[in-house]
Amino acid sequence: MAALKFVVTLQPGKAGSNHQVLAVLSAEQSARLGSKRTVNVIGTLNGRPFQNSFLPAGGGRHYLVVSQALRQAAQVAAGDRVTLVVEVEASPRPVEAPADLRAALAAAPAAQAAWDRLPPSHRREYLGYLAEARQPETRARRLAQTVARLSTPPKS
Repeated sequence: MAALKFVVTLQPGKAGSNHQVLAVLSAEQSARLGSKRTVNVIGTLNGRPFQNSFLPAGGGRHYLVVSQALRQAAQVAAGDRVTLVVEVEASPRPVEAPADLRAALAAAPAAQAAWDRLPPSHRREYLGYLAEARQPETRARRLAQTVARLSTPPKS
């Protein structure tokens, strides 16, 4: 798919908030993404590179959360008009498990099988849970909890 260009005005995510800023596409612009679901993209905002996802907003529209780091790099804020140039990613983003999780899953076949069945979004949730640990002891505890949770069959 060729690059898509959108010109939008950044909007606060919540009334009066500058903590979350959104680039909201119109229904006509969203139709060019080719899907009503989440659409992973690689592109630029005012020439600054990013990788993110357009999320469905209802009414045939999509929105993209513009991170603080990207806003600072592009020197923009809510209310500013920006140019997005994006390409839709053809394949899903791979979810790479860190070495300690790979080793723990290899030692627990039931957990490995459950991990392999998880959709990428759920895998990312587990990886975020592990990555947020600041102390090695906390990470080790969370790693053990993750393997235990994955090893336990779901309740019917």
